[in-house]
Parts: sequence; structure tokens; C-alpha cells
Amino acid sequence: MDIPKYHWLVPVYDEANGEQVIGMLCSTCRRHNQAQDNGEMWWSRDPVVSMRKDNVNRHWRSDQHKAARNKEAARVAAEANGGILQAFQCQVSLERTALITAMKCLYFLAKEEIAHTTKFSSLLDFAKIHMGCDVLTHLTKGFNAKYRSERILQELLQVMAGQIQNGHQALLKASAFFGLQCDETTDISTTKELVLLTRLITANGEVANRFAAMIPVPDGTARTITDRILGWLREKNLDIKRLLGFGSDGAPVMTGRRNGVATLLKAQSQLLVAIHCIAHRLALAVGQAGEAVTFFRNSFKPNLGELFRFFDASPCRMARLHLIQDIMNLTKRTLKEAVDTRWLSHDAACASLYKCLPAVLTTLDNEGRDNATASGLLTWLRKWETLATLYLLCDLLPSLSSLSRCFQHAKINLLQIHGSVGTAMKVVKGMRDGIKPNTRLSRLEQDLSAGGRLEGFSISVTPERKLKWQKEVREPFIDRLLVNLEERFHCTELLSSFSVLDPSAMPKVMPEDYGCAEVECLAAQYGGEVGGIVDPDAVCDEWWGLREYIALNRHLSQEQLAQLLLTDATLAELYPSMKLLASVLMVIPVGTADSERAFSTLKRVKTRLRSSLKADTLNQLLTISIDGPHVDMFDFDAAATTWGGMRNRRISV
Repeated sequence: MDIPKYHWLVPVYDEANGEQVIGMLCSTCRRHNQAQDNGEMWWSRDPVVSMRKDNVNRHWRSDQHKAARNKEAARVAAEANGGILQAFQCQVSLERTALITAMKCLYFLAKEEIAHTTKFSSLLDFAKIHMGCDVLTHLTKGFNAKYRSERILQELLQVMAGQIQNGHQALLKASAFFGLQCDETTDISTTKELVLLTRLITANGEVANRFAAMIPVPDGTARTITDRILGWLREKNLDIKRLLGFGSDGAPVMTGRRNGVATLLKAQSQLLVAIHCIAHRLALAVGQAGEAVTFFRNSFKPNLGELFRFFDASPCRMARLHLIQDIMNLTKRTLKEAVDTRWLSHDAACASLYKCLPAVLTTLDNEGRDNATASGLLTWLRKWETLATLYLLCDLLPSLSSLSRCFQHAKINLLQIHGSVGTAMKVVKGMRDGIKPNTRLSRLEQDLSAGGRLEGFSISVTPERKLKWQKEVREPFIDRLLVNLEERFHCTELLSSFSVLDPSAMPKVMPEDYGCAEVECLAAQYGGEVGGIVDPDAVCDEWWGLREYIALNRHLSQEQLAQLLLTDATLAELYPSMKLLASVLMVIPVGTADSERAFSTLKRVKTRLRSSLKADTLNQLLTISIDGPHVDMFDFDAAATTWGGMRNRRISV
């Protein structure tokens, strides 16, 4: 070995025999205590015993040695020029750290939906003065470059929101197909806003809903909405043929058969499937069942609303209600308002009244001595029919509310809907057939009898009134509810065909022709030479093998099977057409809960004091609030680099 060539080699001698070399160290790595990539300290602290030339050359080319050489070069340069280079690098590092700290503050304000233009400077000052963030002093250059102006804020917002949107764009490009959720509202500035959210498949086969845009529209016509959707697709360079699902609230402008938005989009993407939001459908099914029963429509519903307003409009009455609850050793509760547009509000209103019923009756009795409204509400609430209806709803609505919450889950798909509806309908039918034990309705007589919680209110009933209530209220309401659920969640041919991808639907003894008709329907719907996405013959051929795989893996859920088809390389190779059909099933949006959440975010961001927010700024704030990761997970280093490259800056980043 040509030892003089490797001037950085340092021999290590045996302590017992001072002349025997037992290994080698690298003087450069030892000087800077440079570790290897895996954390080991060979060459810098621990001697290497292999004397082979290739081992030495390998270290010369290693990242460990290169890093040590760079540090050594910086040290030599610092000694030569008095540390100017190091001082400059230190200054650049401090200014970049100051910028990233400021970006974190701005991101926090946007994520927490706090007014950024008015709170950014004060938050920086607070962090610098009271939290010890002295590095923020390096954000100021001279007397006029403080990097706190509104223009700088908009640039930083643009960069951070753009980074999130670019990630969304990459997911859209990678997803074989995608769906759209669409809804409209009017904001605080009376601007009609159209919200778009995408439903796509990630690289690991999971479904993801992402905020796409909040687009102002001059009117709410189907043609205008369609033009805005097509314009957004063109802006993002997305092929409308890949748009295979469209979810809306079911308004005529969205689902009209002749000129609805879904119909106009289908003219451009023939395979598109339009879905009326399942949570809306469930709310309509329950609400219309009540409207069909005279007692619900004319007595129970209006008086329940009047009872809420009676207490809500008067702090004094509410205080007296709470006082009586304390005297009765009841948990302090307030009544809830039942609103048709709030999907879970009727259950909450009935449950709150049921739990504080004795206190409400006592309060109305006291208030009714000099208040006609309280007297009338007391008379209504002391009727056995009213109490029986309240108890019935407290038995029925929780299961339907749980169903509604299930429908609002982001990853639910078509097949999971009807299985859940079927279970809920069995519960409702059980209420129709008779009063079940351990239900609230079964405990009504106990509550009214001696020792019950309502014994002191002199509420009685005759068998004739019970039978009349059963025939005119309970049975008609449940019958109408079952009919509405059946009509609004009927199983379409397309939905029935997709059920072959649900292992739980496969019978224990599989017929020879199991799934053949359904697969032929899917092949006819999504196959064909013009506009088709699969080969009809290939779909039918692949089904024979896939159904045997399903039979051997019945423990899989429908979601797990679809995810395996999308991610498992072997299954994707064996069943490519079925993989595409699984993708279609997963991207069809079945609800607009995410749209409603986006509207709630819009109301919190665009308030009366921020009503002049521009469309671009609003979209950037909504993107960060809805889809932005936690501040600890956001890549501020990349954002700072992007911002620094937008134009020449006095600050060095």
C-alpha cells in the first residue's frame, strides 16, 4: 500500500507492544468526530483493523469522509479569512430560521382560523418578547424590510397552500379514477359559493376526500355550475373521462333529469354515476314520515319547537329550570332545538327533553300561573299521547342517528350503505310489531305509576286512548318510515351488481352461476370499445378466478378486498379488470358531509369582519384549515426555499 498517498491515515499501536500496529483511524474524521450514516464511529473513534487497499479507498469515497473533509475545508477557510465565510453562513442560517419561524406562526393562524392579517405581527412580537424567540430579530433588514406586510403574508400563504394543493394534485394524477362532491351556499357577503371536493384512491389503496376549491358563482343555475366544474377540471389538467362519481344534496339543480348538473356532466362522461347524499336521504325519510302523521305535524313538532324557544328566549326561565334540576338532584341540562336541516338535531331535542322531563313539567307548572304560553305547553306535555310519542322517538331516533353518523364517515361506500340501512330497518320493524322490553316506551307506565319519576303530575290514560294512539300515531309513523327508507335506499341494478365484491354477501354454498349475472351487468356498464374502461370478456374471465379467491377469504370485509385488489401486485396482475371496477366502487361519493363541513369552515373563516377576503386568499385559508397537516408535520423548509426563489430578497434564505 502506498502509505504516503493516504496522508490522512493514522496508525493505532498496541498498548502492550508499542511497535505493533493494530488498526487505522482517519485523522480528518477523528478531528471532527464524524460518525457513519448508521451511527457507528469506525475510522473516527474505533480503529479499523482491515489493512486492505480497497477498504481504505471505500472510506475515501464514503459520505462520512466527504462530510469530514467539508468541515475541515470550512475550518481552514475560516482561519485564512478571519471567519468571514463562517459568519456569512451563520447569518444565512439565522435569517432562514427566522423566516421558517414566521411561517410557522402564519400557518398556525391559518390552521386555527384566526385573522392572519391583523394578528400576524402581534403574534411575532409576542413570540420574540415573551417566548424568547430572539431569532425573529433577523427577519428585519434595515429600516424598511420587516417582512410583515400584507403582500408578504399573501406570498407565504400562497406558497404553503400551494404545497398542500400540489400534493392533492399528485394524488389526483395517480388515482385511476376520481369522484366529485358538489354543493352550494351563500356566504356572509351574500356571494354564492360552490364547493368542490374530490374523492380519490391513495397509493396504499385507501379512499381520501380532499378539498378542491371554493368557487364564487354569479347564479345557481345548472349550466353555470357545470361550466365552473369543467373549468376547474381544465385548470387542473384532469380528463373528465376519469370522473366516474358525482355526489350532491339531491337538489333539482343538481340531479334534474333534463338539465341538472349531473345530466350535463354525463353528456361528457357517460360512465359517471350520480348519487343523492345518503345523510340527506335519511333525514328526508324521517322528516317526511313525521309530516305524514297528523299528530306529529300539527301537535308534537310545533310544540316541541315552542318549548325550546320558551326557555331559550329567557335567561330567567332557564335559570329557574336549572334551579329545579338542582333541587331534584338531576344533571343540569338545557333543551335542544330540533331543526330539519340539522341531521341529528331531532334525536338530541327529544333526548334532552326526556332526561329533564320532571324538571320541565315542574317549571312549566310554576310559570303557568301567570303565563299563558307556559300553561298551554304544560297542558300539551301532560297528555299521555305526547309522552308516549316522546318515549317512542327516544327509542327510534338513536339508531337512525347512529346510522346518520355512519353515513358521514369519509370512507363509506355504496355497498356499506345498504347493509347498514337493512340493520336499521330491522330495528324499526321490531318497534312496529310491539313494545319491546327494556325500551323507554315499555317504562312509561312505570314512570307514571306510584314511585315513578312522573307520579306527581296526575297523568292518566284509558285503554281506548292507548289503542287510538297506536293506530293513529305509532303504527302509521313506523309504516311511513319503513316505506320511505325502502324508497330512498332501494337497491339499484348497478348497486346489486357491485355486491359481488362483498365477501359477506357470498352464500356458504356457492351456486355454479354465482355472480355471473352481476358481473355481466358491470361488464355492460363499464365495458365497450367506445368509452369503456374494461374489456367485457376479460371481466367475465377474471370473475371465475376471483370468486374462488373470495370463497377462500370470506373473513375479509368488502373494504379489505377492494384494498387488496388495488395494492397487491399479484392480485392486480391476475385481475386487472376487477381492480378497475373496485376503483370505480371506491371513488363514487355517497354523501356530502364533507361539503357541509367545508361550509362550516367557510363561515368560521369568512366572518363579518373578514367579509372582503378575495377568492384566492379564501381558498388558500380553506386549504390549510381543511387539508393542511399539523404544524409539526408540514415541510416548512421546502416552503421557505420556494418562497425565496420567487423573487430577489434582501433576506438570505
